[in-house]
Amino acid sequence: MTWLTPIGFLGLIGLIVLLIIYLIKPNYQNKMISSTFVWKLSLKYHRKKIPINKLRNLLLILAQVLAICACAAILAQPHIMSEENDEYIEKIVILDASAAMRTEIGGETRFERAITEIKELADEVFENDSRLSVILASKEATFVVQRAGADSRTEVMEKLDLLIDPAAYQCTYGSADMNAAVKLAEAVTEENPECEVFLYTGTTYIESGSVQVKNVSDVNEWNASILNATGRLVDNYYEFRIDVATYGKDADVTLFCDLYGVNDGGETRSFAINVRCTGDETQTVVLGRDEMTATEMIDVYSYDYAYIYLQESDSFAYDNTLYLYGGTKPVLRVQYYSSMPNPFFSGALMALRSQMGEDWDIDLTEVLPEDEYELEGFDIYIFEHKMPETMPTDGLVILANPDQAPNGSGIYLGNRVAYQAETFLKFGEESALMNRIDAEKISVTQYTKITMHDNYTPLMYCGEDPVVLAKNEPNQKIVVMSFSLNMSNFAATHYFPLFMYNLLENYIPSTVEDHIFEIYDSVTLNSRGEDLTVQGPGINENMTEFPSKITVVEPGTYTLTQTPISGSEVVENFYVKIPATECNTARTVDALPNPYVEITEETFDIDLLMYVALALVLLLFAEWWLQSREYF
Repeated sequence: MTWLTPIGFLGLIGLIVLLIIYLIKPNYQNKMISSTFVWKLSLKYHRKKIPINKLRNLLLILAQVLAICACAAILAQPHIMSEENDEYIEKIVILDASAAMRTEIGGETRFERAITEIKELADEVFENDSRLSVILASKEATFVVQRAGADSRTEVMEKLDLLIDPAAYQCTYGSADMNAAVKLAEAVTEENPECEVFLYTGTTYIESGSVQVKNVSDVNEWNASILNATGRLVDNYYEFRIDVATYGKDADVTLFCDLYGVNDGGETRSFAINVRCTGDETQTVVLGRDEMTATEMIDVYSYDYAYIYLQESDSFAYDNTLYLYGGTKPVLRVQYYSSMPNPFFSGALMALRSQMGEDWDIDLTEVLPEDEYELEGFDIYIFEHKMPETMPTDGLVILANPDQAPNGSGIYLGNRVAYQAETFLKFGEESALMNRIDAEKISVTQYTKITMHDNYTPLMYCGEDPVVLAKNEPNQKIVVMSFSLNMSNFAATHYFPLFMYNLLENYIPSTVEDHIFEIYDSVTLNSRGEDLTVQGPGINENMTEFPSKITVVEPGTYTLTQTPISGSEVVENFYVKIPATECNTARTVDALPNPYVEITEETFDIDLLMYVALALVLLLFAEWWLQSREYF
């Protein structure tokens, strides 16, 4: 038992006061008067009958003494402390390694401050001969150390220092997988349920449960951010939308946008727009012809790239710049030659120009029957009815209703077959060129037999004869249709433009599906040649199998270099940015996932004040009762 206020024992001075009272209490003298003799004899007899009067006086004094002691005890506040567990509890530390932990103030990042605090916790753990586990929460969760004891102090400190080594800095540019980190923490709690779990982060959690959140952010941190940017064609002119926000404080920021290579030339246009950002809300800046934030009219139908940036001294610099590519579409040069021209191919290509305008700029050249056609310099060659002597040296070649087999085509023609009525086709081998196409609804009335073909894939048959064949090799891409579109319903159905679309998507694919991505996005890459070189932050790789995929883990510009069949090198770019959620460095999250931790039975301290007060009441009642017996 302990006394919370020992100075309360000064109340025992009351015992001295009680003693003084008894010393100065007057002693009444009994005088003998003869007229009361009988009364005295009666009193003498009564006292002999009740022999405990002296005991009663003793009990009265004792009750008064104990009452004073109880009052002093109440002032001293008696307390019985619960038994404490002397064993030091094992610690589990989850370290947030998301991009927001790169927020910097005073030359030190949140990640570095967290490492410093974790090392201090590790010293405390090892001094108490307990164990420590550290989990790094990034794209995937991994153990830095697992249940390390005091004998591993040096190794643990070295591993923690390695996390902030500039050559191998472990704080990522993406988001952290907290669910995976919690799963790893549960691997420790399964072995020792009585663990304390800590999370070192810069994020505020409204509900953290059993996890002790250590927020390492600084009150002076703030961030001005370019969250995203898009450029899209609106009535053949580009409209740019740029999302801007500030976090941690309200601010007026100036957004700069420099457009390079404007309108197929070397012209550069620069814009500066003042933006008021408040309440962590996203502000959208518009640069366009119809709706615009800038005061200057913008007429841009093409550009090489846009450099968008802020010039603010904030705490997180990784989202202050952004490059927007894709303003100049690759030109797809198509040559169409026919001895009997028709609108089928040109119509399908014009439809594709509208549909695929974000990926390609289709340039169609129609060669008249009396003019000379070219055998090089185009991406797609379409020969209808009359075939060239030799195959083109580059590009995709479409041979429609061939009258002869060009040298190098790898096909051999036979006799012409004619029917009195429409004959419907049948499916050939499975191919992506036939996606969403029903061959059994396509009919022909006449075709030329193909007696032999070298490494072609038959796509459609008429009876037992292949009538549509395709070859897709690195140095030779050919499609053969052995019938005339005039002798078929193919061009009159929606399957024909769909077939042309599948042809472009698979034989002349876009190198990349977009020009802006976020960290940890999976980027699909294609090549129109035999290989593709990818260069960017943390990557320099040559790919030979397509489609290939890469996961981008660092922000910045990535360059794609390839050499198509034409032999002319093609260079394209895309940009990888910080996720918008990580740009919010003052982020608040509703709930934090919690690992399972066994809850032990809690013990409580016992406050004796109520019991002493009850004893005091009983003593005061006893003292009153004893006093009353003295006179009755």
